[in-house]
This record gives sequence, structure tokens and C-alpha cells, in this order.
Amino acid sequence: MPRRQSKSIAVQSLLKKAAGLSQSELRALVSGLQGLMQIEVERDEYGKPPNQEGNIEEKYINGCGPYRYLRYWEGKIHRSVYLGKKEG
Repeated sequence: MPRRQSKSIAVQSLLKKAAGLSQSELRALVSGLQGLMQIEVERDEYGKPPNQEGNIEEKYINGCGPYRYLRYWEGKIHRSVYLGKKEG
């Protein structure tokens, strides 16, 4: 099993990889990161963050899960990124 990197090393590694991306890939990355950052905002009575472009959705598939997905808007396109199965 691979060793876990410290958070600062992981961030540095991500930044190095991001340096090789095209402008359109960088814009997509920034949109996804903004969606992740906005998740921490308080939620309204329907569970949706107010005035927010991104949220995490939990889905059950064939009775298994919950599986977490980041949903966010990149311009006029609604994007979805699989984040993995919820722990605990």
C-alpha cells in the first residue's frame, strides 16, 4: 500500500502537474476547485448552499453507497466529478 503524502507535498505535486495543463484545462480545474471550496457554506432548508455554484451529492446505486459526487457549473456546462465512497 502506498504511503500517504503530507498535505503540503501533495499540494506541491498537484501544482507541478497543473503547470503542464492547457488554458482550457486550467479553467476547468479552477471551476472544480471553486466548487469544492464553496461546499463549506451553510445550507438552506432544502439542503442546497445559498448562491452557490457547486455542491456534493450522495447517491446510492443498486442499494450500495453512498457515493459522493462534486456537482458544479463551468460556464454553461454542469459538471460532475466522482469523489469516492463516503467513509464511515
